Amino acid sequence: MLDHVWDWNEEELKVYFIIPLLNLVNFEQEYYKPFLDRELSMTFHDEIISGRVNFLVAGGKRSPKRPFFFIHEYKKERDSSDDPLGQLMIAMVTAQHLNNDGHPVYGTYIMGRYWHFVILAGSSYAVHTGLNVTAQEITVILSVLKNTKEIIEQWSATVAGNIHP
Repeated sequence: MLDHVWDWNEEELKVYFIIPLLNLVNFEQEYYKPFLDRELSMTFHDEIISGRVNFLVAGGKRSPKRPFFFIHEYKKERDSSDDPLGQLMIAMVTAQHLNNDGHPVYGTYIMGRYWHFVILAGSSYAVHTGLNVTAQEITVILSVLKNTKEIIEQWSATVAGNIHP
């Protein structure tokens, strides 16, 4: 099945690979959970900036309240014309602004078999060049996701009084 990962559209990437991998990590916890296809917005210089986020982990029970981690833009590896990093960064900057706590914000954008991990701290960001899920790097991807969950656990423990699940 992974032989044709470069041909999968967004829905096929989600159903066949991304969601099963995320289920292994289990982001569904007491003080935070995953949300799919949610709008995130903020006001910046009297302009409303908004967009739909494919996947985010945030505090809250019915709606996201404190975004910690994003996966955005499941794009085909070949023939993709959008700017997944730019779209992810808009979501991450919005979360940073809404959280207003000085903590870094983490995210990932996926293009076919390549996962690119991003961290935004203050006004600086770093992007990993990409891990190939069809190679042995899948164990690294799973490890990064589990480490991200540990970071979220620590954050949610410190703000649990402010989150109403």
